[in-house]
Amino acid sequence: MQNLKYLDLSGNNIPKEKLLSLPRSANLQILIIDNNRDSHNPVTEALKEYEVLQNLKELHLCNSQLRNFQIHFYMATPILTHLYLNNNEINSSDAVFNNIPATLTHLYLNKNVIDRVKLGKLRHLQELSMNDNVITQVCFEKCEDKSISLKDAAEMQYLSLTRNLISEISSDAFSDTSRLLKLDLSGNKIADITKGTFNNTMMISNLSLADNILVTVPDVCSIMFLKNLDLSGNRISAVFSGTFCINLRTLEYLHLSNNVITTIETRAFRSLQSLKYLDLSGNRLKQLPAHWVYSWYIQELHLERNNFTELDNISLINIKELKNIYLDENPMPVLTAGSFQLLPRHVRIHLKNMRIEYKCEQCTCENEDDEDDKNDDYENKNGNDDNSD
Repeated sequence: MQNLKYLDLSGNNIPKEKLLSLPRSANLQILIIDNNRDSHNPVTEALKEYEVLQNLKELHLCNSQLRNFQIHFYMATPILTHLYLNNNEINSSDAVFNNIPATLTHLYLNKNVIDRVKLGKLRHLQELSMNDNVITQVCFEKCEDKSISLKDAAEMQYLSLTRNLISEISSDAFSDTSRLLKLDLSGNKIADITKGTFNNTMMISNLSLADNILVTVPDVCSIMFLKNLDLSGNRISAVFSGTFCINLRTLEYLHLSNNVITTIETRAFRSLQSLKYLDLSGNRLKQLPAHWVYSWYIQELHLERNNFTELDNISLINIKELKNIYLDENPMPVLTAGSFQLLPRHVRIHLKNMRIEYKCEQCTCENEDDEDDKNDDYENKNGNDDNSD
């Protein structure tokens, strides 16, 4: 094994205490031992024995019944950069964060039972994924027991804490995360975010606060390079004029689906000059007022599962680049030809599962004579063409 650089031992029954006991593996760079099932008696819960893997950069120990560690990763794997510990039973972050080497930049701890990350433990990390744990607070210095402190996380670029139990974000939580590019806090219990919380995170391009319990659009004005904002699955009831500030010039994708929005004011989205994609599906909208949006660049608009009864209630003035509008499952009993004439040219209208009444027998075709004239012209033209042969 002296020249081996990649080794996958997944799906075996290696005793947990000996997972890193691999002699003569000095050149190993990637080691994968996922889905390990320790059936030995007595069963141990800790990783104990190891050989020094001096060139190892990636270590995968996912879904392997791990709960604790009695080794120092900074000694066993001194230049480790990526550590994957997803889907285990780790309940103490100290067992991980007190032992990782300073070279570690990417750490994945999804689906464990970790409830705390103490101050200063994220100093060198660029990416941390701790989805499906039991954190309740994101903080800086003044932290509760079940919290994650972002103090000294100056190198952090990607942070994902989806489906925890987070209900509080302290106003200074992101003071040290000026390099953050992607933040995912979806699937938590966040009801409010203090104005100014994101003042030091202007580089974020992708922010997800989906599936929380927000009742208003949070203040994200300081995130000047934001491109994708997901607020779907909250309890937002209205989008007012001035909700989105002028700083959000780079925003291209906005998700507001599955809220309880009944009101969108005139100029509500006026500042979003680069907006290409807007999802308002699954709300309670009955109309969109004139000049509610000024973006010429919106290409895709989702309005499915709302309460629109007529196309005339949807103002699409100034949306010149619209390519697709989705109106599926709206209660539109009657659709007239005149309504379609108000839509932008070249737009595709999606009308699946509509509750449209069939009333053709009551209709009068006002342009019937014009159609007959067109048919006569067509027949005459074809006849002339035949004679010319």
